[in-house]
Amino acid sequence: MNTPTLRDQKIIRSLRKKYSIIGLGWNRRGQGTTMTTGKSDIDLKLFNVKGVSNYESHGTLRYLPYMLVFWVWVFINLCIYRPKIIHACNLDSFFPSYIYRILFRKKIVFDVFDRYAMAYIPKDKNIFFRVLYSFVNMVEEEFAKRSDVLINISDEMLTTYKKRPKNCITVMNCSEDYMLDRLKVEQNGLKLLFTGHIRMDEDGLVT
Repeated sequence: MNTPTLRDQKIIRSLRKKYSIIGLGWNRRGQGTTMTTGKSDIDLKLFNVKGVSNYESHGTLRYLPYMLVFWVWVFINLCIYRPKIIHACNLDSFFPSYIYRILFRKKIVFDVFDRYAMAYIPKDKNIFFRVLYSFVNMVEEEFAKRSDVLINISDEMLTTYKKRPKNCITVMNCSEDYMLDRLKVEQNGLKLLFTGHIRMDEDGLVT
């Protein structure tokens, strides 16, 4: 797990106003960690198994064996804790969450940071990747439609869905005003902004 984004912090603070939260996550570094929200900490139950990240897999199947074990781990923990609402972050945590939702008739929120096919699979590389791209995109569209709430990081990303549920919302990865004011007072020195991975789109433009 990495340090939570500003978007993560906003979502966590909002949920803690009404709900108790159990966090399940995969720590690919194999070390325990705590998520800091700015006002309170959330102790995560972590799958501490080192494995290749989705950024390193480059659309190959190297990632899949790790994911299968992770999905089993997530499903077992969902059955143990029996949450009434599952907040699934990205496609790689949606599969076990959706099975749990069907079996126990609970609600599910699909929180999308990245459209996996668009972000990680080189669509035009060869026939295998083109088929994989279409399949992953179709699965993500279908799961988005079947979720109770779909959350995206931008209105532009929301428009990429041909299928979507009735309830959709955008939560941007930016700081709230009061947090910006506090940071100006409390912090000095060099600040670096990470806006995303540099990659080339279908038109050959670097984004």
